[in-house]
Amino acid sequence: MENKKLIQATNETQFFPELVRKNSSTSQQDEVHNLLYRQPELYEKVYPVFDDELPKMCQQMFDRYLQHYPSSILDIGCGTGRELNALARNFSDCIGIDYLPEMVRHAQSKYPTLTFQENDMRTFRLERSFEAILCLGWAITYALTNEDIGKTLQTFAAHAQKGSLLVLELLNGARYLSESGFQECQEFEINTDEVTGKAIATYTFQRRQQLIVRKRVWKFPGQDPVVDYCKYRLFFPQNWNIFWQRQASKLSECLTIALWKKATFLAEC
Repeated sequence: MENKKLIQATNETQFFPELVRKNSSTSQQDEVHNLLYRQPELYEKVYPVFDDELPKMCQQMFDRYLQHYPSSILDIGCGTGRELNALARNFSDCIGIDYLPEMVRHAQSKYPTLTFQENDMRTFRLERSFEAILCLGWAITYALTNEDIGKTLQTFAAHAQKGSLLVLELLNGARYLSESGFQECQEFEINTDEVTGKAIATYTFQRRQQLIVRKRVWKFPGQDPVVDYCKYRLFFPQNWNIFWQRQASKLSECLTIALWKKATFLAEC
């Protein structure tokens, strides 16, 4: 397969729309312009999965906190659907939610026996509850404002039942406090039979908003550079506890496991 069949090149202007918002609630479309999210096949090549590591971790959580397989699973931010598909081998009642239509179409096409829906984690309501709710792969870090975080927690509460297990994967801001924890530049590479390419990503902080911003420039043979752009919300342990306590009355019956990415912090609420 030629590169041009996988890559939809664009210029920098298209990838950088006006990002100044008139209200505190942001649009994920405005804040996330990730080439790999728009090209799910490419995403799975850049981020391959080995030995079902994340689904196995989830099953360990199920064993530890539920003492049984959950009867139902809601995966918010399911991406390409591969983790949910791995879990579905043991759990039949599984639904995946993602904001990006490209991801949902890819997941539904690849795993037709599962249910995937395009929806916003801040606002969707399925009018039912689940025994396990997952929000992995930094999905919640796209809740950029305090209002976005509050709405997302309300979504978790709306789909939880007494004793539900909520598994979150967060981007721990404490990781970036040390000099060794922050890299201003990072290189990415794709090298497969179908496509080859390299990218250089640069990272900056918006400290007041507790955001980290990534600008990544991809270069593929014979094509113009492709720029993508993402913002991520950084969470600190105490900071997260405050958000959680504000929703305590709605989430008190839901056990939470907070997984802090690349840091030695595990919180149970």
